[in-house]
Amino acid sequence: MRFRTTSDDTTASYNSGQVGVYSSSVFGSSGMGQTSASLGAISAQPSGSAAGGFSLDIFTPNAALGTTYTGTLFNYQSDVTSYVYRTISGNMTTTTQYTGFTIFGVTDSLSGTVQVYGYN
Repeated sequence: MRFRTTSDDTTASYNSGQVGVYSSSVFGSSGMGQTSASLGAISAQPSGSAAGGFSLDIFTPNAALGTTYTGTLFNYQSDVTSYVYRTISGNMTTTTQYTGFTIFGVTDSLSGTVQVYGYN
């Protein structure tokens, strides 16, 4: 994912970390100064499997403050042939006002539904 201004996606400094669980295994990873926020390596579910889900909260995106995010994901990951649960969090080191975001796949196309809600 990349945060957007009105003109383009930003590749500014994304810092993130995640912890996950699959097949009784636990893993963790982090990244500093990345060009995008990693939301997880997910793949299409095997035939007959239920779809997973993803929830992401983004804090202060439209303010000139450091934007932060946190989320959870449950989906099938083909390279470990298992369902994976992840918690992620991260922040931007810039103080830019962001007006949107772009979700993109590294090598695969994406499909599904995105619903956006606001908090007050």
